[in-house]
Amino acid sequence: MDTDKRALLNNSGKRRPSLKSLAAHLNLSVTTVSRALGDGHRIGSTTIERVKKAAVEMGYVRNLEGLKLRTGNTFVVFALLGSEPDEVLGDSSASRMLYGIHRQLEDSRYTVRAASFSTKQNQLKILSEIVEGGLADGVLLDRIEAKDPRIAYLLDRDVPFVSYGQTLFNRPHPYLDLDNQYAAWQCTQALISRDAKRIGLIDPPLSYTFAGQRLGGYIQALSEGGLAFDERYIRRVENSVEAARSAAKDLLASTDADAVVCANEIVMLGVVAAAKALGRKIGHDLLIASRADTSLAEYMGVPVICSTHSAIAAGGQLAQLLMNRLNGAPVEDCQKIVRTVLVEPTI
Repeated sequence: MDTDKRALLNNSGKRRPSLKSLAAHLNLSVTTVSRALGDGHRIGSTTIERVKKAAVEMGYVRNLEGLKLRTGNTFVVFALLGSEPDEVLGDSSASRMLYGIHRQLEDSRYTVRAASFSTKQNQLKILSEIVEGGLADGVLLDRIEAKDPRIAYLLDRDVPFVSYGQTLFNRPHPYLDLDNQYAAWQCTQALISRDAKRIGLIDPPLSYTFAGQRLGGYIQALSEGGLAFDERYIRRVENSVEAARSAAKDLLASTDADAVVCANEIVMLGVVAAAKALGRKIGHDLLIASRADTSLAEYMGVPVICSTHSAIAAGGQLAQLLMNRLNGAPVEDCQKIVRTVLVEPTI
């Protein structure tokens, strides 16, 4: 028996049900059944459950290769995520985000492929290989810059994508973003409420869109707390523990800072290390607040205030927005901003 004929039979030698026969059995349209078995777009949860149950009972198996030929789609989502080979913490944020993407799409017809890039690699080259090679139907990407050339490239070629972060382009595009201004405000305000007066900020370069947003939130909280903004308390670093530790040592040694706002957990680790090396007592003569996407701070042995949003949740939200876009949702319906939650230290 040739391969094509064998693919039509189940393990008992009987002909496998087709999508059409499954739809007829359920008295539903082929389109409804197809969507229920795929991403569930515009299909009620009850119908999805009913269709999937019947598919299992009847032994239905989707012929994805045939679907690819009929539609011209790859049914692949490509996640192009930033990666810093930090020897201390590793690239935990990107891996958690990728897990969230996989988990969101596991019951859909889409598979996920991923590539990582560092700041020294040609990110646009990787992206062009994906697009020009027809390797994916849609793209997810992070570490967005104000005038990100990757976004311009995708917009010019009308490629479906969702970015984790916004740009300053006039052309609207799909995105998921944290309310970065609020997150920085939240951390700074929490420190002020604990009587901090000279608050440092260790953040990424302003070429990243979110860095400018965070600066705005930091300045807003200072102003509301009756504190003056002072450039001497600002340090900008790339995303590594060693760079953050060096910046924190300089900040704490050259100023009278009594608190520090950290961009993320990598920066937080560097600040904690620097503070301990300088003999500062965290929670007493130095307060720390950080953006976080894990519960790492709970295991640090020192009190750290955290402004949190899970990277796993972010990955799932990115994937769902891309599914919506691939199913024809307008750009304005594929733009979402989420807020962080303040978590007090437990020690």
